[in-house]
Amino acid sequence: MAGATIGLGDTFAAAGDNPAGLALTLNVGDTHASGNQITDRDLQGSQNTVTSAGIGAALAPSDWAFSLGSINTWGEGQYFQIPGTNAPQHLDLYTREYRLGVARRWQDEGLAVGAQLRMGVLRQSLGTDPNEFSNPTQTTLALGLTAGVLYRLPDGFLIGAALNTPMNYEPGSSAASQPEYAALPSFFQAAQAPFRASLGLGYIPNRLFRADLTLHRVSSTEGATLLADQGKTVGAHTTFEPRIGVAYVFGDFRSMRATGFAGTYVESARIDGTQS
Repeated sequence: MAGATIGLGDTFAAAGDNPAGLALTLNVGDTHASGNQITDRDLQGSQNTVTSAGIGAALAPSDWAFSLGSINTWGEGQYFQIPGTNAPQHLDLYTREYRLGVARRWQDEGLAVGAQLRMGVLRQSLGTDPNEFSNPTQTTLALGLTAGVLYRLPDGFLIGAALNTPMNYEPGSSAASQPEYAALPSFFQAAQAPFRASLGLGYIPNRLFRADLTLHRVSSTEGATLLADQGKTVGAHTTFEPRIGVAYVFGDFRSMRATGFAGTYVESARIDGTQS
């Protein structure tokens, strides 16, 4: 549904945007496994894809709902020729978040609130091995929180809101002095995930159809730049992202359900000099 989930929040993946939805819209339980390969030539060469993968589960046995899992939230990495070195160096960084969520509903009032604790791991590696996991690595931790609310309106509508706190990864100062990082001692720098506020309008008129209109407000990240070009700032200004999505159950059988999803969104690249 193109990430239009603030007004629904009915799966583990959607709980990352609005954890309150699990208690109000999730039907018993949900398991999730996904993987994506993304090509973005504004980030790096088109032959180097950005990999994203996630796995998790959610359960709503009563008025309480719970979710647990992990998901990649960012990645950059490719070979670079660094002056003064004989072989190209593979620079790689990615962030993974381990997420634990809980939500509570008040069925009579049509209200649910939820929170999700996010422990982020920033992994930065530098070396000549094509497998980045074999290169010298530094990891940095950060904590974040997502808080959400969902309220059921008449005629099948729901309205949701959520806040994602910023996350700041501050690497240790010892990496620059270690000999295995001599090729580029300034590589290990701080990273930021911005603050985000979101509003969403969901629509569930029956058990076969649902839709959502979401608007994200993503705050600026002062001083953030691309891995490939530190002359290009990323997120110098606050941006807005509208998203709309629909889902329709076209096959409902005793032991299987088939659903079609569609959606679209507008997202700023947030990179200086790059179009949306």
